[in-house]
Amino acid sequence: MPAGYPESGDPLMDENSYTTGIAPLRVYTVGILIQVNANAHPNAISVWHSDDGGQTWSQPTLAAVNSTDFILLDKPAINVSQWSGNNGTVFIAYIKVDNHTGGTNSLLVQKSTDGGTTFSSPVLVATGNIEAPQILTSPFGDKVYVLWVDLTPNANAIRMSTSNSSLVTWTAAETAATGRFPGGNGVMSTFLNNGTGVRALSIPMARYNWATNSLGVVWHEFESPTSTLTDIYFAAKTSAGWQPKKRINPTTLNDQFMPGLDFDTSGRFMETFYDRSQDPNNLLYKESWSRIDFLGNVANSGALAVPASNPCAYTSSCSAPNAFIGDYQDSWWWAFSDSSGNRFNAVWTQQTSNTTGNIYVTGIQ
Repeated sequence: MPAGYPESGDPLMDENSYTTGIAPLRVYTVGILIQVNANAHPNAISVWHSDDGGQTWSQPTLAAVNSTDFILLDKPAINVSQWSGNNGTVFIAYIKVDNHTGGTNSLLVQKSTDGGTTFSSPVLVATGNIEAPQILTSPFGDKVYVLWVDLTPNANAIRMSTSNSSLVTWTAAETAATGRFPGGNGVMSTFLNNGTGVRALSIPMARYNWATNSLGVVWHEFESPTSTLTDIYFAAKTSAGWQPKKRINPTTLNDQFMPGLDFDTSGRFMETFYDRSQDPNNLLYKESWSRIDFLGNVANSGALAVPASNPCAYTSSCSAPNAFIGDYQDSWWWAFSDSSGNRFNAVWTQQTSNTTGNIYVTGIQ
């Protein structure tokens, strides 16, 4: 950690999975650095890399730095291009959150062509009441995609804009799906459960599905304009454009939230998510999953046989609002041969007492 930044968070990862291109086989992690104080500064977007499979890591590269009161650089995403024309180029996207009353957020992107050692100047993609970006690249050509949540009143949509690796010109924002999403201009929305709540912003997870040459994105949203319950939704963009969103959790009982997403070599997606349907009080959650095709049609689903997690475990009383279990979980396809064979993996948070929380990695055949 560099001087002035005692705290870090919001990590996401990607890699150059080839033995060619820029920094072959290098693994990258992006995250935020922050000095905890009332005005949320100094603050930075940092990128680390590893050339030995994560055993050791580089010093952090500060891709962007903020020292202005009430401004926060937040929710970074990362993608490493697998296209032969710029294989290994690292792209990041993040939100510049304006916490002034009535402030306007900005979505910024940058790239590195030297293995994460240096990054280009930030490029503005969109402004408004926006949050939670994802950045993707096509393995079949020079295309960069940025998705985000648009929480502007009467808008409420998942948006996407496209550029090439120059990052100079971006298409007009297109709509992947509309809905009603928890969050808005830095407001930490909660689910309401008999006077308790858990912070759970709508943070999309997206993948470019090279097996089907399509793009998939997953998120959680409220069930209706007046409901406090949430479900998991998926939308795909194919050669025919964006397809209608589909709910992928098998039951609408209680809350389902914070999904992860990846696909296998046949193009089938796995979505993992937190699920409260097993608790009549809509408080405790388990890790659940749905296996879908590339258009979002559910093939099968289930829940892990683990003790239920209590999101209020870290508070002195379960009546306290804004319980915090993190903002993410993630999933990925394990495509290597070992004793367990190919499988999906998920990493997620379980809270068991007011002093203990666990990070679990789970394999799903």
